[in-house]
Amino acid sequence: MMRLKSFQIKDYKSIQDTGIVEVPEDYNLVALLGQNESGKSAVLEALRDFQKQEISEEALRDTNIASIACSYKITNKENFRTRLQNSLKNFLSRRGENFEKIDLTLTLDKLDVIKLIFSSEDDELTIDDNSYNIISASIPDKESPSDEITPSATQKIFNIAQEKLAELIWSRCTPAIKFFNGRAPMLPDSITIADLTKKDNNEEGYQAVKNFERILGINLAEISGSSNQKKRDEEVRCSKIISDMFNNSWRQRLHFENSGEGALIKFSFQEGGGNQPGPRIDFFINTQSDKHLKPSQKSLGFSLFFSFWLEMQGQGSIIFLLDEPDQHLHIKAQEDLLKFLEEISDNKDDQQVQIIYSTHSPFLINVDKKLYRNRIVINKKEEGTQVNLVSKPVENNNGYDAITPITRAMGISNNFNFSFNEKVVILEEISGFYYMEGMRKLLGIDKSYKFIPATGAGNIPSIVSYAIGYGLEWLVVMDKDNDSDERSVISKRIYGELLKFFNNEDDAQEKIKILKFSEIEHMFEETDFKLFRGERSIKFEKGKACISKDKPMLAASFSAKIDNDNIKKEDISEIAQKNFKEIFDFIDKGFTK
Repeated sequence: MMRLKSFQIKDYKSIQDTGIVEVPEDYNLVALLGQNESGKSAVLEALRDFQKQEISEEALRDTNIASIACSYKITNKENFRTRLQNSLKNFLSRRGENFEKIDLTLTLDKLDVIKLIFSSEDDELTIDDNSYNIISASIPDKESPSDEITPSATQKIFNIAQEKLAELIWSRCTPAIKFFNGRAPMLPDSITIADLTKKDNNEEGYQAVKNFERILGINLAEISGSSNQKKRDEEVRCSKIISDMFNNSWRQRLHFENSGEGALIKFSFQEGGGNQPGPRIDFFINTQSDKHLKPSQKSLGFSLFFSFWLEMQGQGSIIFLLDEPDQHLHIKAQEDLLKFLEEISDNKDDQQVQIIYSTHSPFLINVDKKLYRNRIVINKKEEGTQVNLVSKPVENNNGYDAITPITRAMGISNNFNFSFNEKVVILEEISGFYYMEGMRKLLGIDKSYKFIPATGAGNIPSIVSYAIGYGLEWLVVMDKDNDSDERSVISKRIYGELLKFFNNEDDAQEKIKILKFSEIEHMFEETDFKLFRGERSIKFEKGKACISKDKPMLAASFSAKIDNDNIKKEDISEIAQKNFKEIFDFIDKGFTK
């Protein structure tokens, strides 16, 4: 019905003013990337406090007045209209006025976005003037045919304060926000039926058990009153369902785990007696067929993942905030977590699940055509914490450090991602990968081989060795060094290591292409960069681009514009096309021998 469109945070912790931070409309999963102390956590905590409608004194800056504004896009106007209309009727009814016979049909054709603002100055939530005026004007100004209602009473509808209207929309129409910094509610080892029926959210393990019930669509307290056979049947049935569901997300396996089936999640009803509390429900999570472990006995990494999984399954419209969820997770588990977050945020109906998370890990970043959904968080001395688009130019070392997880993710995503008996072209850097892929598409070149970025010339010999060991056909394309001798494109040591793979240098030249340029960017003309440099100011010397800090981001922008058909073949200079065609001719010749 509504989704978070943008937010703005002012005077909160390290944040002076983020400006309006747009949440990507095409993606419901957004990563905040930045150094330690850049303000990633502060952004998430501010959104958490917006949900709580409370800002602590410790979060205030010198002004002592913090404000958090969230703008929501209405995705289903009919649903929104019905909820708001019912909320208005209930409010007016609670105010002691009978408006049952007045037509409150709201016409909201002109209303697409609503902004709600919470300020620490008065601890009140307000709505922007434009939305308030549109909603007020949409309530028909007419008298009721009923004698019980006077025109003056009708007019009272318009006396709803902006603060009250904001509260009605926030409580009834906007998605709830849930914040996690470290862990979600963990499934307890045991919970008594008495504690379960008390419905005390503060009871340890209660919320996790309710999540467990919600996923399975059951009521454990009710089942506990059934016959023993009924309870045993439900234990078996539910264990299979939730185990199968979880193992679709958790793909880690130890070689001796229950024949590779993954985790077995079980529960059992116990009557208690003696020193044991009861009646109660005991929980077990088995990842080895002969070991029945309580949830508290599982590893921290598994516990974190399972807690997130329980909390986030089937929640409906909601916004999750995750502060560094990669903590304590193995690389494989991080990849599983990213896939899980992708799946639950890939909404196929009106139930919007949006996720904003902070991370330092390249394994929690998807750069495969989803790079631009991420946001870079930088803390500047004069301006405080800023939240920038990935496409914004890197200005200093702070910005360069902030995008490091992205550049590493680019290398991880595109490196060693091939099968046996494939043809691979090993490139020196990530930027080369994106330029070659983009030009291959523009020039209509055969896609029977893959480009592999070595992420540094020093890595090329190792990747060549890997390719040989696995029976891959391979070629190498490298930049020329600034020195005039082309063979010094890499150090003599590295070049010497490459020569060990050949009988002589003539054979090496058939497999290794040394470019005529010291940087792959020098293959383009100045006019070419105008097509994709965006806001970047690029310095040129003797017609060649001088780029230092954010080469991978610039190259990724080039590739993305080609994928989106924003750059055509005829847009690229003839010189650039000729330079790249020469490389593709070398590759074609190398793989046909």
